[in-house]
Amino acid sequence: MSQKEDENKWLTKSGKQDLFTDWIRAMDRLFSEKPINGILQSMDEFFSNASFSKSIPIELDENQYHYIVKAKLPGIKRQQIDLELHNQSLLITVQNEETIATENNQNHSQYKNYTYNKISRSITFAKPIDSSKVKANHQDGLLEIVVPKIKGKPINIE
Repeated sequence: MSQKEDENKWLTKSGKQDLFTDWIRAMDRLFSEKPINGILQSMDEFFSNASFSKSIPIELDENQYHYIVKAKLPGIKRQQIDLELHNQSLLITVQNEETIATENNQNHSQYKNYTYNKISRSITFAKPIDSSKVKANHQDGLLEIVVPKIKGKPINIE
């Protein structure tokens, strides 16, 4: 389709272009042309490297009977993981505390470094779940949680 034909398809019945059509065309040009000085790329890099984007990476699979949540947590011990169920949501929390102490006898000095990190991820399930039968397993850095679904009661139509 030529540019002239493309412009003509935006004409209204009266043969005049309305403001909405002009706005649509301007937005189309904005996103189809290369951005000036890579501003969109800069924005992407900023948000992908921002500290607030850190989260627990998960895979969520679903079958007829249950949800399967898998989280890769390399280097995390079972004791550092908290799991909580609230209605139809699962909250995964990982806490990591580390203290490094170094002593230098020659200078009579001590150095202590304490770090604390806490990351959480909430998953909301679309269908009702059976919280009494949820099972979790943590092995070799992989957390796997099986969340059974509650099957609804069928209703007969008369």
